[in-house]
Amino acid sequence: MKLNCIIAILILGLVDVALGGLRYLDIVVDLVRIDVPADSTIYDGGIAPVNFCTYFTPDNGAAIILNRFQSERYKLTAFLATDGKGSNPTAVTDAVIPLADQLQPVTDGKQVILFDADVAFDLTNVDCYNNHFPYACVTLGPADAVANHWQPSASSVLTKCVPIICKPQPLKVDLDYVDVDIPRNAIIVDGAVVDLSLCVYFTPKDGAAQELNALGAVERYKLVAFLATTPNGGGKTAPVTGTIHKLDQTQVLTDGKQFSFYDAEFSLDLSGVDCTNGAFPYICATLSPVGPWELVAGSVRTVCTPIICLAQDNFKVQHACEGQEFRLTCPAGFGVHVAHALYGRIVPGNVVCPSNSILTTKCLALNALNVVRNKCEGSSSCWFNANSNLFGNPCVGTHKYLHVFYLCKEKPLVKQACEDGFVQIDCPSGKGIRVIDANYGRYSGENVCGTTANRNCIAPNSLLAVQTKCQGKRWCKVPATDAFFSDPCPWTSKYLKVYYKCDYPIMQKKVVCQGSNLGLDCKSGYVIKINYALYGRVHGSGVCNSNSLGNFNCQAENALSVVKNKCEGKKWCSVPANNYTFGNPCKGTHKYLFVRYWCKKH
Repeated sequence: MKLNCIIAILILGLVDVALGGLRYLDIVVDLVRIDVPADSTIYDGGIAPVNFCTYFTPDNGAAIILNRFQSERYKLTAFLATDGKGSNPTAVTDAVIPLADQLQPVTDGKQVILFDADVAFDLTNVDCYNNHFPYACVTLGPADAVANHWQPSASSVLTKCVPIICKPQPLKVDLDYVDVDIPRNAIIVDGAVVDLSLCVYFTPKDGAAQELNALGAVERYKLVAFLATTPNGGGKTAPVTGTIHKLDQTQVLTDGKQFSFYDAEFSLDLSGVDCTNGAFPYICATLSPVGPWELVAGSVRTVCTPIICLAQDNFKVQHACEGQEFRLTCPAGFGVHVAHALYGRIVPGNVVCPSNSILTTKCLALNALNVVRNKCEGSSSCWFNANSNLFGNPCVGTHKYLHVFYLCKEKPLVKQACEDGFVQIDCPSGKGIRVIDANYGRYSGENVCGTTANRNCIAPNSLLAVQTKCQGKRWCKVPATDAFFSDPCPWTSKYLKVYYKCDYPIMQKKVVCQGSNLGLDCKSGYVIKINYALYGRVHGSGVCNSNSLGNFNCQAENALSVVKNKCEGKKWCSVPANNYTFGNPCKGTHKYLFVRYWCKKH
C-alpha cells in the first residue's frame, strides 16, 4: 500500500577526492517532515509501515558522478530515537526506494525527489509507553552496490529527525453496565459530598486480556463517576475519580469473559449541584487506562444507570408497587409539591416491591414527574392507581413501582376580580404582601365571572405588574383593567387572580416617568437599602400614560445594579429615569423607573 512521505531535504556537495577510485561526497540533510500516518502516530507490538519522501540537491559536480551509476545509488536507513539527535536508535530498518527514483537523472543545483521510500518498522519487541521513542530519523548513504564508489565525507550531516508519536497497541475493553451498590435505594441529595459505591462490569476482547495480565501487579485502570442528564452520559456534572480496590486492579482476565470492579468508591461533590425537578437522573462511570496501554477507539468507555438525585429539602417519601393505589395527603391549608417522581425500577426486589418478575433495574418512565404533578400539585390530597396505563410501560416483564418525593407547602391566599373590578389585598399589621403569582386574562374552560371561553389568554406582564403595585405593602388595590395590564385578548371577558402570602417585610416604593429624576431619602441615622428596581414598562396606560405604549413586558436588565450603585447605603440619592442611565430596553415605548426600598438603621 502506497504511503505518503516523510520528507527529507538533502543538499549534496561533492568534494572530488580520488582515493583508489572512491569518491567522497559532502551530504547535508536539512529537514524531515511526516505526512503519513496523517496524525504522525504509530503503534508498538507489531509492524508499523511508514513511507518517506526524500528531497535532495546535488551540487559541485555530484550530478555527474551519480548519473554514471545505472543501478541503485542510494540507501535510506530509518529508525526510532529517544531525542532529536538520533540517540538510542531502535527498530533500524532500510527503506525500499523504487528503481525509477534511484535512476532518475539529476542536475547540479536542481532538487531531486526520491518518492515512496517504504519502511516497515518491526516494533514487536518495542515498548512505546509514554511515547518513549518520540522521534523518527533517517540517514542517507550509498547503496551497497556502489559503496565502493562513493561515500559521504567526514564533514557530512547524515541524519535528521522529526517528532513522531509511538504508542502502545490499543486494547479492546468494553464497559457493559454499572450498578449502584451504596446507597442501596439509589437516592442521593445535592448540596454536599455524597459517598457512592458502584459496581462496574467490563469485558476484555481481542487479545486484551493477555496484554493486561502481562502488566503484572500494577495499577491498570481509572474510573471517573459523574451525574448526567441523559442515559449516554450527556450533561456531565460533578465528575470525580474513584478508588478501585487493588484486587480488582490486578485480577487475572480472560478474553470474552465478564469481570467487575466491585465496590469502586467515589466521593461525589454535589455542593454546587442543583437537582431540582430531577435534573440529573443518571449516574455514569467512564473507564480510562493507567500505565502502558490504551483503549481502541471503538471501546465502550462509559456506562450509566438511573439514580435519584434530590434537591436539599426535607422531603417526604411515598411509594406504591405496580397495580397498587397511590395516595398523598397534606394537612388543611397545605398543598402537595411534587419534587421528584420515578415509575419503573432502579433497585432490586429485596430493596422495594419484591417480585419474581424483575428483568432489569435500569428502567425509567420519563413522564413520571409530569404525570404525578398533573395529578397532585397544589392539591390537599390526591390518589390514583400506579400502573402502566397511566405512565406507559418502560420495561415490559419487569414488576415496577412508583416512588414520589414531595413536600406539604402552605397554600397561598387567593383573591380574584372580574374585568373592570378591583382586587384588594390586606395583610395584618407589620406584615407585607408577597405576590406569588398573578394572572390577568382567562384560562380555557374555567367558568369564572359567569363566562367560559375556549381560549387561553394571559397578559405576560401580569405577575410583574401586580408585584410592583403590591409587593412589600401592607395593603394594595389592583384594578382588573386593560388600562393597567394591557389587553391580552380583545372581545373576551377577562378576570384577575392573585396568589399571595402575608410574609414579606414592609417596604417603601417610588415611581417616576421617563425623563424625570427619582429621589430617595431616609431620616437621620438610617440609610437606603434597595430591594427591587425596574426601568421599562410592565403596565398599561394606568401608569405614566403616553401615546407611545407599544411594549408592556419590558425591563432593563441592569436596573437593580444601577440603582444600587447610586443609592445603596446612602441617606439620600437621585436617579435619572432615562435611556442614558439604563439603556433602552424597548424602543418606541414610554418607560418609567420603579424602585422598592427600605431605610435601614445605620
